[in-house]
Amino acid sequence: MSKKKQTEAPPKQQGENPPLRILYLENDLNDFNLVVRWFKTENVAAVFKRVETREEFLENLTGYAPDVIMLDYHLPQFDALEALQVLQDRQSDIATVLFTGVVGEEQAIECLRLGADDYVTKQNPRRLIPAILAAIEKKKTQESSRKKTEELDRYFNSSLDLLCIADTGGRFLRLNPEWEKTLGYPLQELIGKKFFDLVHPDDLSATLEAVSTLASQKEVLNFENRYRCKDGSYKWIEWRSYPEGDKIFAVARDITERKLVKQELQIREERLKLFVEHAPAAIAMFDKDMRYLALSRRFLQDYRLEQTTIIGRSHYEIFPEIQQKWKDIHRRCLEGAVEQAEKDPFPRMDGSLDWVRWEIHPWYEASGEIGGIILFSEVITDRVRIQEAIEQSERRYRELIETMNDGLGVLDCGGNITFMNRRGCEMLGYQPEELIENPVSMVFDEENHIRFQEQLMMCIKGGRTSHEITWRCKDGRPVDTIVSTNPRYDTHGNLLESVVVFTDITGGRKKRSWISYMNLNNGIR
Repeated sequence: MSKKKQTEAPPKQQGENPPLRILYLENDLNDFNLVVRWFKTENVAAVFKRVETREEFLENLTGYAPDVIMLDYHLPQFDALEALQVLQDRQSDIATVLFTGVVGEEQAIECLRLGADDYVTKQNPRRLIPAILAAIEKKKTQESSRKKTEELDRYFNSSLDLLCIADTGGRFLRLNPEWEKTLGYPLQELIGKKFFDLVHPDDLSATLEAVSTLASQKEVLNFENRYRCKDGSYKWIEWRSYPEGDKIFAVARDITERKLVKQELQIREERLKLFVEHAPAAIAMFDKDMRYLALSRRFLQDYRLEQTTIIGRSHYEIFPEIQQKWKDIHRRCLEGAVEQAEKDPFPRMDGSLDWVRWEIHPWYEASGEIGGIILFSEVITDRVRIQEAIEQSERRYRELIETMNDGLGVLDCGGNITFMNRRGCEMLGYQPEELIENPVSMVFDEENHIRFQEQLMMCIKGGRTSHEITWRCKDGRPVDTIVSTNPRYDTHGNLLESVVVFTDITGGRKKRSWISYMNLNNGIR
């Protein structure tokens, strides 16, 4: 055996095509030099490190970091089979090519079984470089695939979603750990199990149909069914499934909580609709596009819509006569405002005019966003008309009182003046504001005030009275009058006020102007 000689390799060069770093297990220096020359002849940049012993081989596996390992099968100290076993034990992914003399078929197969990427005889050296380059490319491909597989495995095992691979026969082939957390079964208990056995009986038919769709190579998205947990309860699972041959790749998630929340919301919505429908007030609930979601029977009655289909239709379609000011109010309320009015005119399509008392509030989704508005309203047209009639009647009475030839005043229970008509003010020489809320004693001297009080008490005890009495004007002048007093009581018989009518009879000229006192009993203020 010739003297051992090693060719030291420089550090790896940086660049697009760095030279190959080759660790060569070979004891024949001549064969080693032939290989080096062959690489130069073929213009393949390479640096070599030749080793013969186990210790050298182990040291250079890490210290030299080769791109490829060449092995001679026939070595006296440390042969190819031993080297391949070391690489296998270390789970090495370095490309390895057997370059040796002729060996038997069994030996060659054993080398390939232990991890050699190719086998080239020294009698056919032209195949060496292509075999090395192919082995290196193969290892790169395997390394890339291994990294992708590891990344996919990490994703598969760390995903918070439920990931699974199944076959179209309904068997779980692979599942990630989230399944154990969700259903409670150990993964080994689920692998190979037919998932049909876990599906809720009410969902089995739909599940079979979904699997049939997948078997025809069509994806199934947003499919929901229930799976039995180990404790016997069921959980809702939502699926997105993709077929590939006889396999199904699926991503799923536990939507049980979402389902329960949705069911609770549906129950609440039904209760709200019932409340709205049967509420004694006119109530309508709209979405953000002003489409009806719910409304009360009173609303239908008040707006004469009993025979009209409302739910889902636009408010502006139902009431095309709505003015722009109302649309502006709706827009502001949809942005969060709360608005109201005690009396608003509402012209109708038929030319009539309704009066409406209303209040509008936004309502909110569970997310906190505005979902629409709620309209509380009351058609008060009849009430407005009644009030207008009352006000008109009061105006007529006031005109009568203000134009009568007699003085008329009203006293509260404490004897204070609460009203005095124009004729009464003229007779006494006062402005109305000088009399109102002042005691009646200010228009009498002491003697006449006593007489007035006595007559007033008699009136309260026995009803209407008529008597003569002298008033004192603002300038001190006396005014002789005939006074008629009429008490007014509440429904419980309590005195409310006293109406006093007085006729000027000064100088013996009786200016008595008899009026219908009965008509003065109500509405004099």
